[in-house]
Amino acid sequence: MISCQCKESLSIINLNVMKIICIHQSAELYGSDRSFLQVVEFLNRNDLVEELLVLLPTDGPLVDELIKRNISFRIEELFILRKIYLRKMQLWKLFSPLLSLFRRYQIYRSYDVIYCNTTVIMEYYLVAPFLRKKEKIIHVREIPDRILSRFFTRMINFGNIRAVFNSLNTEMGFKDVLQSSVIYNSFEGFGETDSYENQTSVKENTLNLLVIGRINDWKGQDLAIDALAILDSHFDFKLRIVGSPYEGNEWILDSLKQRVKLHNMGDKVEFIPFTINPKEHYEWCDVLIVPSKKPEPFGRIAIEAMSIAKPVIAAFHGGLSEIIKDDQNGFLFIPNSKESLNSCIAKYFGDAGVQLRKEHGRNGKQIFDSKFSSKIFESKLSSLFRLDN
Repeated sequence: MISCQCKESLSIINLNVMKIICIHQSAELYGSDRSFLQVVEFLNRNDLVEELLVLLPTDGPLVDELIKRNISFRIEELFILRKIYLRKMQLWKLFSPLLSLFRRYQIYRSYDVIYCNTTVIMEYYLVAPFLRKKEKIIHVREIPDRILSRFFTRMINFGNIRAVFNSLNTEMGFKDVLQSSVIYNSFEGFGETDSYENQTSVKENTLNLLVIGRINDWKGQDLAIDALAILDSHFDFKLRIVGSPYEGNEWILDSLKQRVKLHNMGDKVEFIPFTINPKEHYEWCDVLIVPSKKPEPFGRIAIEAMSIAKPVIAAFHGGLSEIIKDDQNGFLFIPNSKESLNSCIAKYFGDAGVQLRKEHGRNGKQIFDSKFSSKIFESKLSSLFRLDN
């Protein structure tokens, strides 16, 4: 066990102050990790939070960010439902954390609020029924299959846990949860950045395209490659795929590179590993593509692009359908259809396409400011944690 105690208790006496523990499933800095960090940062700044502790299963870039912000954390072996353990029949990795369950229960019960950032931390459900006088909140950022959603719904209700969903589509997957609300993710911004007109290329038949996020079998990187392979030859483009696979899934990245080779697109496609600060990639691109084959619960990368006035092409399902308005701040294509995706990409070429990029980018920035800013997000967090009384 590794621990770090960084935050001192408040010296101001307040009868309403509370102690909060926040639990997360990883220590990376992908979308859900960055969203979790936003919540933790907000709580750490609030005068009504007397003590804050973050519980993580491993070390990683997220730990570095917590240290920078003087946020207390502890690394423990958590009971997490990971599909890769089931596929490889590594059941001991799933259940060995149960040996420490009682000790973890003792940790949880010393806090007023127990906040969990994911549905897959199984020990949270096991101890929740015994934390009767505690406030229990689960932030649902996944859309599981029907069987798992029913299972999680029952566990949430049995533990008397309040659920907050990151989109209406996510909430629909858990329609029988008794206590629920929806808070859209937000983005804190990249800081100073050039206006759209000063960024990247504005050539009629040249397009810089970005696909960013975890490399896995449903994020659709392969679909983007296949769609661009059938693009008319007089349209020139560059595709940048940014992200890394989970350990053990490196074969997915290898297969994507082989796909590029088979399409003879080696001079048009580049692969870049996961990066903590993706700002340069968003500024480089003309258009962000989110080609997910399964419904995204939200799609944080879409609002990141919108924050600097970049249009977004996204699959028409999940939370992305609540973020992208077709032909307003981007385009929505038929999920899993390379022809539909190809058709959307083609609309951003030519002189009309350049103007469309600018128009969609400006519209996206306006939508971002009105719905997905940090100010709106934090106001709703205040209500969620009952810090606005």
